[in-house]
Amino acid sequence: MDIDERIFDLTSRLDRHEARCEERDKTMFSRLDNLDKQFRDLHSLLTKFGIIVITGMAGLIISLMM
Repeated sequence: MDIDERIFDLTSRLDRHEARCEERDKTMFSRLDNLDKQFRDLHSLLTKFGIIVITGMAGLIISLMM
């Protein structure tokens, strides 16, 4: 294998590698975006739950004091 064939082979392999890495990056960022959305939804749900629990406890304390 002469030097030109080796350079062509390495260039070809590098191009395939870059294409695979680009596809992996797209998949990874897509999954991270999905996780980010799920965490935001979970945070919103926990915040609402916390407000409901605090309000309920405050109502219970007020009704017991009366």
